[in-house]
Amino acid sequence: MTAPTDFIDVPSGSLCGVSVSIACKGPNEDRSYFLEYGNQLDPDDYITAVTAVAGDELIAITNIVVIGRRFRFTLAGGTINQVSGVEFTITLKSGDVRTLVCVVSIKAQGVLQSGNVPVVMGSQGARGTQIWFSDSDPTSEFTPDDGSAVNNGDVVYSQSSNSFYVASYVNSVLTWTKTAAIITTVTAASPIDTATNTTTLGTVADNSIESKAVTDFFTVMSGRLCINRSMLSATPTQDGELYDNGALIGINYED
Repeated sequence: MTAPTDFIDVPSGSLCGVSVSIACKGPNEDRSYFLEYGNQLDPDDYITAVTAVAGDELIAITNIVVIGRRFRFTLAGGTINQVSGVEFTITLKSGDVRTLVCVVSIKAQGVLQSGNVPVVMGSQGARGTQIWFSDSDPTSEFTPDDGSAVNNGDVVYSQSSNSFYVASYVNSVLTWTKTAAIITTVTAASPIDTATNTTTLGTVADNSIESKAVTDFFTVMSGRLCINRSMLSATPTQDGELYDNGALIGINYED
C-alpha cells in the first residue's frame, strides 16, 4: 500500500552530529517523502542530481525526482523492527557534492499499544430465528430439547402433521400459528398389470363394446414386444383397425 507523503526539513548550518529522521514505515508499505534541502544552499544554488543507498538491503529507494532545492523519493520494504540509515549523495549546480544521512525505522503498522493489545467486544447481536423438530404439534408448553428460550418468530416442524408452526407471544402466553404443511400422501393411479392384464387403462383406452384393454393385444416373448395375433380379426370393420388374414398383419383403410 502507499502512504501519504511526508516532508523532511533539513536545518541550516553544520549537520555534524545531527540526526535527520525520516518518518517510520511498515515493511510492506511504500512511503513517499519530500526532503527540503534549501536551508543548506546558497540563494542561487540548486540540486541537479541525487542518488541514494540504504544500510538495510531490504529497503528499496525509488522514484527519486529533483525539484529545484528539494527532491522526492519513495522507500519500499525493509526489515521489521530495524533502524536503517539512508545515505543521499546530492550533486549541486555549483559543482559541490554533498552527503546526507537520514535514519528510518521499520515498524509494524496499526498497533497503537505495545504488549498485549486488549480485544474490545461490542454487545451481542440478535440470535436469529431458531428451528426445532417435534414429534407432535407444539403447544404453549413447548420446550426445546436444548433448553433454549422460545422467541417470537421461532419455528417448529411437527413430524406428526408435517407442518411448520411459528411462535408468537400473546399477553405473555406462547402461541403457535400453522403456516405451511407438506403433503406426503399421494394417491397414484393403479398400475397396469401386464402379466395378467387385469387392470385397464381407463375408458379412453378401453374397447367399451368388448371390454378389452389395450394390453390385451400385446405380449412379451423372448424379451420382445409382440402383437397377440389371436386377438386380431381376419375381417376388419373399423377404419385403422389392425387385422390378421393369416398371411400378414395389415391396417384397414376405409375411404
